[in-house]
Amino acid sequence: MPRIMLIDDDRNVLRSLGRIIHFMPVAALRGEAIVESFEKPGSALGRATEVEFDLVIADYLMPAMNGVCFLRQFMEIQPNTPRLLLSGYVEILEAMDALKDVAPLELVTKPWDNAALMTTIAKALPTQRRNQRPLAPILQLQQRLVAARLVA
Repeated sequence: MPRIMLIDDDRNVLRSLGRIIHFMPVAALRGEAIVESFEKPGSALGRATEVEFDLVIADYLMPAMNGVCFLRQFMEIQPNTPRLLLSGYVEILEAMDALKDVAPLELVTKPWDNAALMTTIAKALPTQRRNQRPLAPILQLQQRLVAARLVA
C-alpha cells in the first residue's frame, strides 16, 4: 500500500487531490493508497518523522513555508521519497536555482489536468517500498523541529 503525503494550505486543493488519488486504479497505485493531507507544513514534517511516505505532493505557495523550503526539510528526513511540486507559477519556478536543491520529480501546473496528474503520480510511485531508515537521524531532526518551534 503506497502512503502519499499531500501538503497545501488550501483545503479544497487537498480534497481534490485526495479524490483524484482515490479514483485512480489500484494497479496504477500498486495497491490501495493511504493518503495523508496537511494544511500546515510543520505538521507534515512532524508526521514524516513517524512514518515513511512513498510520494509527497506539495504546493509551492503556502503562507507558513513555501514548497521548496518544505521539500528541503522533508528531504532531510526522507531523502529518497519522490517529490512533486504544485504551482500556478511553473514557468517562474523552472527558472529558480532553488529547485535544484530539492529536485522535484516534476513541477505540476495549477490548475492541473486530472488524467495527466494521475499518470504523473503513477510514474512517481516506487515499484517497491524502500527499507525503513534508522530512526536516529529522524529523532535528531524531530528535536531540531521542536526546538525551532520553541524559538519561533
